[in-house]
Amino acid sequence: MELEFEIYTRNDGVFEYKYSCDNNTLIKDLYDSIHNDLFKEDESDNLISLFAFEHNGVEQKARLDFKLLKFLKNFNYDFKKIKLLYVYGIGAGCDFDDIAIIRVNNGEPHNRPHVHIYSYRKKQFVRIVLSTMTQMKNDSVKFEDIFSVKERKKILQFLKQNKSKLEDFYIRCMKGEYITEEYALAYNGKKYILHEGYNIIS
Repeated sequence: MELEFEIYTRNDGVFEYKYSCDNNTLIKDLYDSIHNDLFKEDESDNLISLFAFEHNGVEQKARLDFKLLKFLKNFNYDFKKIKLLYVYGIGAGCDFDDIAIIRVNNGEPHNRPHVHIYSYRKKQFVRIVLSTMTQMKNDSVKFEDIFSVKERKKILQFLKQNKSKLEDFYIRCMKGEYITEEYALAYNGKKYILHEGYNIIS
């Protein structure tokens, strides 16, 4: 049987995802498939913390060892429109000039402070190391593949001007702190607020 999902993320929008399963497919199998297909940059051995179904406006966590179709039938989900939330990390982010979303993710396995730069148009992202202003290795796409020369120049200028604040936020997040104060970033006379728990889905 083919199921159709709308996967909502905190950082780069909504993905449509089709998944074929049978009566023996476990919820863990679905999560593994989505995680490997869409979110390869994030490694996790705790899938239950990453996903939640949404049913009638209420988030539902599901047991990993439970059969997927049975779970969906038990709660009367529409198999052609299943809403699933992917909630990896909280971190923070801001919109940047209708070019990109700039995010700091918490719970990162990396020690080097960096930001995720998400393209509005292409629904893809790259990671930029703040100390060197260069792209991290192993990204699935290149910076120049998703942003124009002009866009890349503006993004890097923004990062350079706000480097110390972004690094500070990253380090505090990695230490496990939930940051309550406002981080105001600036570029070209405009103010950008780094919002904790930033989510472009509203």
